[in-house]
Amino acid sequence: MKKIIDKNGRLFGVISIIDVAVLLVVAVMALALYVRGNRSVTGTTLSDELISFQMVIEVAPDYLAESVQVGDFIYDKERVGAGALGEIKKVELLPPSKPEIYLSGDVLTTGGEDCYNVLITAQGKGIIADGRFTLNRVYEMGANAARMFYTKYSSFTGVVTNVWQGGWQDEAG
Repeated sequence: MKKIIDKNGRLFGVISIIDVAVLLVVAVMALALYVRGNRSVTGTTLSDELISFQMVIEVAPDYLAESVQVGDFIYDKERVGAGALGEIKKVELLPPSKPEIYLSGDVLTTGGEDCYNVLITAQGKGIIADGRFTLNRVYEMGANAARMFYTKYSSFTGVVTNVWQGGWQDEAG
């Protein structure tokens, strides 16, 4: 019968005790990193919820209004690496509430027949905590926020008018 540790310090004559100790330390460190990286920060489990929101692009020229399409993903220009805020589910072209002057290229134009207010309804996933909506777990979305947004084909300033929990068919108000 073989000895458990031979005269060369090997376990069953196969592997060194030092090698076993090193493997155990590496395994414990890997387990600690896994547990640390997958632990909830707040101590409670937060799950992704459907969050819908509406925004308005005021006095948009017709080419901009037509470039915003259902199915496109919408992003925030300030948070380029944060991912999409959501997917556009509905686009409505409304007449502008008042004629305004806007800069189109190098030409100043008055809002008129070729301009629209564009109402965009979009839906994304995020967390809802303490009455706050956080899309994609990094972007706080609130009403009356005017920001630079973009899609695959357009870039615009939009004003968020409504945010609610649930799908876009469940519009609140």
